[in-house]
Amino acid sequence: MARKVDWGLNNGPVVNGLQAALGLGAVTAVADYAAIHPIWALGAAAVGAGGTLLVRGMQSPNRVIADLARWAGAGGWSFSLLSGLADWSVGSVATLAGGAVLASCLGPAIDRREQAAAAALASGGISSGGLMLGSTARECAQWQQALVRVYGQVLRGVVVENVREWPNRYGKDVDVLLPANGVTSDALRRGLPGLATVMDLPRGCPIELVEPEGSRRRVVLRVATVNRLDADIPYPVDGAGVESILDGIPFGEHADASIASAPIREDSWLIVGKRGSGKTTLLHGLTATIGSCRDALVWHIDLNGGSLTQPWIEPWLRGEVARPPVDWAAPTVDEAILMMRAAVRMAKHRKVAYRGLKRKHNVSLLPISPELPAVEIIIDEGAEALAAAGRGKVAELANLLAEIQRIARDAAINEVISALRGTSDLIPAAMTSQTGVSICMRVEQDKELAAVFGWHSGVDYRDLRRKGSGFVGTDRGIQQFQSWNILPAQIEEIGMRISRQRPDLDAATARAGGEEYATRYERMRELFEDPDALIDPADSDSSAVLARAAAPVESGRWTVTAGWDDPGVRREQVRVALVPAREDEDIVERIIALMDERGEDRIPREVAARELTGGDDEELRRRVAEAGGPAPRSIRYQGLPARGWYRRDLEAVREVVSQA
Repeated sequence: MARKVDWGLNNGPVVNGLQAALGLGAVTAVADYAAIHPIWALGAAAVGAGGTLLVRGMQSPNRVIADLARWAGAGGWSFSLLSGLADWSVGSVATLAGGAVLASCLGPAIDRREQAAAAALASGGISSGGLMLGSTARECAQWQQALVRVYGQVLRGVVVENVREWPNRYGKDVDVLLPANGVTSDALRRGLPGLATVMDLPRGCPIELVEPEGSRRRVVLRVATVNRLDADIPYPVDGAGVESILDGIPFGEHADASIASAPIREDSWLIVGKRGSGKTTLLHGLTATIGSCRDALVWHIDLNGGSLTQPWIEPWLRGEVARPPVDWAAPTVDEAILMMRAAVRMAKHRKVAYRGLKRKHNVSLLPISPELPAVEIIIDEGAEALAAAGRGKVAELANLLAEIQRIARDAAINEVISALRGTSDLIPAAMTSQTGVSICMRVEQDKELAAVFGWHSGVDYRDLRRKGSGFVGTDRGIQQFQSWNILPAQIEEIGMRISRQRPDLDAATARAGGEEYATRYERMRELFEDPDALIDPADSDSSAVLARAAAPVESGRWTVTAGWDDPGVRREQVRVALVPAREDEDIVERIIALMDERGEDRIPREVAARELTGGDDEELRRRVAEAGGPAPRSIRYQGLPARGWYRRDLEAVREVVSQA
């Protein structure tokens, strides 16, 4: 084959550079001899640079910058000779020759770089769309290689456009352009734990995927490189800074020090986490933040003795404020049912009573304000209120909570439910699916995380390293956070402030709440003033005894011990004490009755002992055995293993005894 002959003078960068230096020197010598003004040298360089921009445009920024540098060097050298700043010496000529050779070598170097980028792109490598530091380019290449290693052929052609460090230096954002082969961000999200492993991130530093506005192909990987969340973050001393629930509710911080917040005006919340994960502390923070809003009221349901409410209403119980910061609190199933029945009536009434207001404001959603506040119902340990296996009163309460979630979005009555797990044995699936904001704190298994966010959510429960840490899922995606730690002194201080400034429920909604709402403070004082020594109003037998008390009497589980003989004493001041079940009582019947009271079909041995034998487990077992009952067996109670009895086993014993 005949060899093609190249008649040009392109003999490599060194020769080309020397040729360019010779040409520039000759032109400058002629201009010096003709006494041309030095400004013409700068003008010629500017014209050459402008021509470069017109011809090359911005398609190759690296090459454009190199060409502009050549023109600037040539113009500067000529100007220095023509203006007398330099003379025609060996040093000047050597500077010209060396600079020209160096400038000429830039072209091949840029060609090699762009060819390598193109080859990398073709094989799944990184192609940078602009000029970047070498360290950034190397980091982009590392992320590119890791993506291809984790996801394989599906991400061939992906482009990592940039890596930007967070201002606090605790992490970085990785800008990713997905290939045009139909792969979606969901496919990328499923492999994020594996990607974090490949990049050897510290435990507690997850990768979060954010989908910015605009192109579907562009995503941002938010990568924490320092576990900043492995420390307490105090609740802000000056409060959360939110005045309206329309602004969303902050509750902690993300790894990049941004505020973790979520919408609540139209969304119910589900908070899941094992005991000791920090759920109750988070609920205290939500009570403080929501209660401080000018257009919202907080209600509590806590069937575990009302411990969530107690620190908030202490100043009210002591008479230091005129009303409690929590507008209504229910520590018993009966009170919770009264509350939720009232809430359903309120929600339905608001739909009718304020249709004119919505028409006036030309909105489809009830316009809340200090005169028409929203109601946020916070339920702590929702397992006791929503257990799918619940019966009796518990089942009624669960149905009421589910109805509020279905019908009350427009009426601005929403729920924040916390539970040990989000699985269907505790939270009905229909309620989970209608939750707008999902929060998962420390759990012990992937399936518990999946119950909240679904499988392949891209988060790892092992990244939740300490109390108060969690993941929050909203329409923005799933992000890690550390909740604010609010202290008892803050609760009391903020609670007193809320008591003085919170709004009152509007008159129309309050009327729909009926007598139950109007008399709530009276019952709250009875329930909370001394919960260990006061009659439980849910125990109708005890209430009836008190109503006609004329002497100390026994009433099932309760015995009046003080105040019985004073007709002027208020009912909530009558002191009672819990007494053990008597020896002559049918212990099997008492356990079944206790299950009926709690609305459950099983009970742990220690719970029954606490209620019936003063906490003596052995005494309870002995009496059950003497009554012909079964020995305690392994059961699951509120999602945890325990030893106790099922209702069906005790009812079988009762049936045998009755037939005998």
